[in-house]
Amino acid sequence: MNDVKKDIVKKQHYVPQGYLRGFANTHERLYVFDKCRRSSFISTIRDVANIKYFYDFGSDVIEEMVAKIDTHPELGVTSEQRQELLDPQLMEHQLGERVDSRLPYLLNEVIQTAEDKGMMTEEQKRELSVLLSVQMLRLPRHRQYLIELCEKTVKGVSQRILAMRYGKEAMDWVRVKFNKKYAAAYHGDTIFNSVWLNAYSETLAKHVWRIGKNGTDQVFYTSDNPVVMHAHLKQSSYGIGSPGIEICFPLSPKYMLILCDSKVFASYTHLDRRLVPITDRQNIIFFNSLQVNQCTRQVFCSEGQYTLAAEMCATDPSLSIPIKESLMVHN
Repeated sequence: MNDVKKDIVKKQHYVPQGYLRGFANTHERLYVFDKCRRSSFISTIRDVANIKYFYDFGSDVIEEMVAKIDTHPELGVTSEQRQELLDPQLMEHQLGERVDSRLPYLLNEVIQTAEDKGMMTEEQKRELSVLLSVQMLRLPRHRQYLIELCEKTVKGVSQRILAMRYGKEAMDWVRVKFNKKYAAAYHGDTIFNSVWLNAYSETLAKHVWRIGKNGTDQVFYTSDNPVVMHAHLKQSSYGIGSPGIEICFPLSPKYMLILCDSKVFASYTHLDRRLVPITDRQNIIFFNSLQVNQCTRQVFCSEGQYTLAAEMCATDPSLSIPIKESLMVHN
């Protein structure tokens, strides 16, 4: 049993501080553009992309989980696993140990390997596909998606049952509201759930991966939703496995990971895992515009180069309306 006392974390990051540190100066400060306020400022990495006690389990939820374990020995939960569940910050600590501490080192390794050998390794691609999946699953928007999906599913099943028994008019009787006290536990169950994680990581790994090296004077943005997408084919909804999808994740101010559908972009397969130069400033503008469009609220940058973000919000005021926290459709 591990009896080491762990620190209580108040500001819990849904974008790792170690990742954000790659876009900050030596004092761990970075430039922030808040598209809802249409203003920019300098902040520490500690004070962005976090929500207080976001991943914490409530004491009553912990009691319920432990009681279920104690009354159902057939679940096969070990005494060590039971002890872990007594930690209200189990998910925060798990993310810190298994993801946040590893991600910045892996990104540096990927960049260094690509520079030295011209391409990242297959092993690095597999590991990064898992960590990118966790990044998408850990966001507040994914939690909201799960809650809405649960409510919709329960409502739909209930309506069908009532309609069969009492007629279609009974469908209007149904009201479903998710109990938010279970939100963190419900969310946490999906982050490291093998079904969700395998589905995401395997889909990502099938794409063609390129590492774009920025050769312009405009640095890459990142944001509070750093994994962004662009659909190259017209479709009503899209996700990480959609035909023609392009997925972009800034590795640093000078490097961008670019994933694209291997079928629609079959001509790029010979570039899989390779380092490619990006010398056209319009391409940098395109990638940065995705961050502005798809961030929840804030864009981050190593330099105060926010003319693009400000112009986009001025041109399209709807960008300054906080987006609804819902996840992209996964096809």
